[in-house]
Amino acid sequence: MNCGAICSYMFPEISEQNSNTLYPMPLKYFVPWGWATNKENWKKFIENKKKNLISYEKKTLYSQILRKINKKNIWSIDFIYNNLKESKNFIYPNFSLIKNIGFDASGVNSKVDTSLRVTGNNKKDIKFVKKTIINKKIEVKQDKILKNKIYLFY
Repeated sequence: MNCGAICSYMFPEISEQNSNTLYPMPLKYFVPWGWATNKENWKKFIENKKKNLISYEKKTLYSQILRKINKKNIWSIDFIYNNLKESKNFIYPNFSLIKNIGFDASGVNSKVDTSLRVTGNNKKDIKFVKKTIINKKIEVKQDKILKNKIYLFY
């Protein structure tokens, strides 16, 4: 699988909060909370950005984001486009592994909203399953969440 980044946040509406079994899921959109990428992917992103090779295709979810937020210097949108252009997915856990406290309006691009706040997982008996789970219903839910909450992410 071609991976653009690994994310440790999972939306409350999708999260399997009562699960003790952790497994990775590939999704096509990136949320820049508690994430990591490898050195090669980041270097290629920076090179493509410097050479103006990152293009915004029309009629995509992220072109809608750009129109809605109308802000400058948001690196994550370019990062998303660069990875989508190279057919890379983003790996998410089936439940959130971080405590997300960023919706108190103290951030540069944030507004007050508690609907996406999660407290992380305090379970001590988590089992990790190495098999990647592909779930089309989760992909559809992620699309809907992003379309409805777009102003919160960037």
